[in-house]
Amino acid sequence: MHTDIQDLGGLQRRVDLTVAASDVEAEVAQRLGRMARQANVPGFRRGKVPLKMVAASYGSQVQAEVVREKLGSELSSALGSNKLRLAGVPRLEPKPSDSGNDLSFSATFEVYPQIDLGDISGVEVQRYTCAVADADVDGTVEVIRRQRARRSAVDRPAVDGDRVTVDFRGTVDGQPFEGGEAKEANRVR
Repeated sequence: MHTDIQDLGGLQRRVDLTVAASDVEAEVAQRLGRMARQANVPGFRRGKVPLKMVAASYGSQVQAEVVREKLGSELSSALGSNKLRLAGVPRLEPKPSDSGNDLSFSATFEVYPQIDLGDISGVEVQRYTCAVADADVDGTVEVIRRQRARRSAVDRPAVDGDRVTVDFRGTVDGQPFEGGEAKEANRVR
């Protein structure tokens, strides 16, 4: 069961969700029964683990999973009936229940905005074109060639356009200074 969705301003909404505890307990018992038939616990044959042991080991996890699924279903039905689309993950906060047998939560969430398209039949569309000259294409191809060029070591003096690796050490009046030395520095000549 859910009540009307409250508008909190902007895109935030809140809805109170209630899940019957009897539905949760029935689903938990059913899932634990299935798990007991498949459980493989040391000291027991497969499928012969007592339900009490399975419930002690996995009961809280299964219950949390069932509650999460039931609340998700309730929230989906509330959103569907109000034709809203959920944006993001809702924040769930437990609420005190009116009756002791139900689980009550308050879900706060954001929705996608409603966008109404205006009449665009009178809007004039102008298509822009850009002329591309052969020189522009050649320039772009040359840039791509330089970017993707393969480097290989050669035994000759460096010429313009070569990439060189140098080791250097700077000195002032014959004395080295801090930061004035580099090993395998790459430079383009």
